[in-house]
Amino acid sequence: MAGIASQQSQQPQQPPTLQQPQLSQPAHPTQQSQSIQPSQPPFLTSTKQPSQWPVWDGSTTSLNAHLFLLRIKIEEDRAVLGSNRAICFDIFRSVPSDKQPRILNWLETGGFDSNYNWNHFLDHLRETYENKLTRQTAADQLGRIRMDATQYFVEYLQEYELKISQCGKTG
Repeated sequence: MAGIASQQSQQPQQPPTLQQPQLSQPAHPTQQSQSIQPSQPPFLTSTKQPSQWPVWDGSTTSLNAHLFLLRIKIEEDRAVLGSNRAICFDIFRSVPSDKQPRILNWLETGGFDSNYNWNHFLDHLRETYENKLTRQTAADQLGRIRMDATQYFVEYLQEYELKISQCGKTG
């Protein structure tokens, strides 16, 4: 008997079988459609940090570039910048402190319509700080610009594009 007991203990133990869980079936087809949830992809979260606000050096020659950089900053980071008023405040802070008093009234009132439209504020900056004489001179030069016979086209194109950018909207 002892031999039989030792033979039983030497037989390998079979692992217990897993039972499949029984899913309860809803009684009505509408209940079935309610119980089935479509699988949704996980939410995509952006880890992109907003870029720094460009700072203007106060030079009229760099104003157009500064306004362009501001526009890109606002358009790219619009989701995290807050209200239009907050955007106008950040634009105001990008202007040198000695030039801020000239645009402070616009910031206090929110512009002619009191809506703090940042596009209108950028237009106001252009009107306030651009050098109108430089703009007019560039427009005159643009009308007379010609490519020299010995000049490379790339050089001519660079000069032409510079004059166009100096002219602004009315060039």
